[in-house]
Amino acid sequence: MYLSKANLEKVLEAAERIKIAVIGDICLDRYVLGDMVGISREAPIPIINILSDEYLPGGAGNTTLNGRGLGCQLYPISVLGDDLAADIISREFKRRSIHEEFLVRDSGRHTQSYTKVYASCYRGPYQQSARFDQKNYSPISQQSESCIRENLKQAAGMVDAIIVADYAEVAGTGIITDALFDDIRSLAKSGRVIMIGDSRERVGSMRHFTAIVPNDVEVAMTLYPNDYQTRPFQDEKHAAEYALALQKMTECRYVISTRGEKGALIAEADGRTTVVPTEKAEGAIDVTGAGDCFAATLAAALVARLDIIPAVRLANLAAGITVKKLNTTGIATPDEIRAAYAVTSNP
Repeated sequence: MYLSKANLEKVLEAAERIKIAVIGDICLDRYVLGDMVGISREAPIPIINILSDEYLPGGAGNTTLNGRGLGCQLYPISVLGDDLAADIISREFKRRSIHEEFLVRDSGRHTQSYTKVYASCYRGPYQQSARFDQKNYSPISQQSESCIRENLKQAAGMVDAIIVADYAEVAGTGIITDALFDDIRSLAKSGRVIMIGDSRERVGSMRHFTAIVPNDVEVAMTLYPNDYQTRPFQDEKHAAEYALALQKMTECRYVISTRGEKGALIAEADGRTTVVPTEKAEGAIDVTGAGDCFAATLAAALVARLDIIPAVRLANLAAGITVKKLNTTGIATPDEIRAAYAVTSNP
């Protein structure tokens, strides 16, 4: 048994007392679902009759939603524009009683947004038919950087864990600047607070964290940036070797390589590796946001003093719930986690 019922309840019952900060780029995700009803006469494009229109905080905002979905107290740290997208994000945070005192508004920057349009034809399955992105292509201002660095210092003195969600898609434009990254590494090395790191491009720079949670591709990319695609990172033997190499490089307590239906592989400083299984997802799945759920759940479990193996098992269980929520970035609630645990074949 990887996760006992007692340990599961220990985390869920402690959640309301757990304080987690999430630092990283927050965007606005918009999900538009509709029926394709014909082809436009003005241009060769589909006409989509909108049936639903949903706005959700994305990026580090989705990590925040997942932590709050567990019942924890969440403190996002980020820079938003002074625009409608930021207002919508603030509205969604307020609806969920998420703390906003560490959010900075910058009128010289727009809030990143991603609109995804899903269409169904003749009652068939929804398929993504269009996507519209609005990104920043310049660095944050020095004033915003100073505010964020100060906000990180303040948050570190009041929270139990910090999740670093480094998701900037355009290099040099995200809120986690080189100076802020130095602050984050110093904080991680001090050991004052549990630090969880997730980054698409800079996971190798996340030194001395409690845990980093790259997927298997990101592990290979970090170690072998020029030829990672030719590396056999998908088999368990090499996945373990690569995770251990990344642990040695970063000196993190744990490197947790997430591997989809193959579960998660934990590499520790003493050279041990452990594979923690996940439930096989039946039917259609959407992995968008599963890593955010994994990181948030792992942070809560470690704050609740679970050992690493049951903590990862719980994170796997929660992430497995979100992948079944299609055409959106979902969260895993305590009731959903309890229900999934009750039917799991390998707790």
